[in-house]
Amino acid sequence: MAKINQQSGYSLIGWLGLMPFILLGVLVVLFLACELNKTYWDYRINQMCEEDGGVEIYQHIDVTPEEYAKLPKVGSGIDFGPKKSASSTDILYAQSIDTKYRHNLVRIRRTEVKLRRITDDKIIASYIRNSRIGGDFPTGIGHNSSYSCPTSEYLLEEKKNIFIIKEK
Repeated sequence: MAKINQQSGYSLIGWLGLMPFILLGVLVVLFLACELNKTYWDYRINQMCEEDGGVEIYQHIDVTPEEYAKLPKVGSGIDFGPKKSASSTDILYAQSIDTKYRHNLVRIRRTEVKLRRITDDKIIASYIRNSRIGGDFPTGIGHNSSYSCPTSEYLLEEKKNIFIIKEK
């Protein structure tokens, strides 16, 4: 009696049928890895922010209501640019130093900003901002996500506290 040769396992057609599911599984694992990596770095950014604190004001500046009205506004807050772009009515300018900790798919940056008085270059206030850019699943569309602290809104509002409005 002749033996019938039975094959066990998947045939070539069976493997081809499984390929879309295998590729989908790999994509899901990669997507989750990217999201976990972003979550980790956002957590680390928050830790760095807790260490660095917020806006530190070394000296308050007395201004009249007219001078206060001329300060550079962004939304409801106050912001200052670099010295080279300061106008004749500006009281302060921002000097920033960027330190990049990581340059791969996730970019981590620490920006230390010193607000200096234009007339004598004295440091009036300073703050440190930590941020993450990127780390997203590479789709090729859209831009990278980001996370930073303290938030821009917080910084703009806190800079108002540098000034004390004095009546004439």
